[in-house]
Amino acid sequence: MANTAIAHHSKKTFALNEVDFPFEVKVEKKPLEFDIKSVGYDDFGKQLKHNVSAHPKVDKRSGHFC
Repeated sequence: MANTAIAHHSKKTFALNEVDFPFEVKVEKKPLEFDIKSVGYDDFGKQLKHNVSAHPKVDKRSGHFC
């Protein structure tokens, strides 16, 4: 699983590294604890054709990753 950075995009949370697609995780929050569940790699409906950066930049005006 990816472990370099965490990014939130399109109402999903992703763990990132340089060698694969974004890895989706779900964070389940409870009053005094939380749990992180693995969902799996996401290629955004086969739109993503290559690895992603583990150090994403966000456009401050649009909020989009670049």
